[in-house]
Amino acid sequence: MSGRGKGVGGGVAVKDPSAPHGVRLLIEDYPYASDGLEIWDAIKSWVEEYVSFYYKSDEELQKDPELQAWWKELVEVGHGDLKDKPWWQKMQTREELVEASAMDCFSSSCCC
Repeated sequence: MSGRGKGVGGGVAVKDPSAPHGVRLLIEDYPYASDGLEIWDAIKSWVEEYVSFYYKSDEELQKDPELQAWWKELVEVGHGDLKDKPWWQKMQTREELVEASAMDCFSSSCCC
């Protein structure tokens, strides 16, 4: 789940490695969230494959000036009022890019 705000769970789920998709819903009968987790899992899997194909190591990601400039602008300009919050990823690992990108794909597609 993303470091931005409440993440995929949005307050209705918590990380649980033993649960399907690594997330356990806090509300038992919530079909919208259950379906959303299926979509989240598919999006995250695709993003992981893409990021792994494009960046072979965390070091490559760290040395990508366009990615680092994009992330800096997103945090400091796009969310200037929130730029000092501790939950922002540092964008130093492929996993951080996966989490941020998957959250953006998910948020701009099915969860709105």
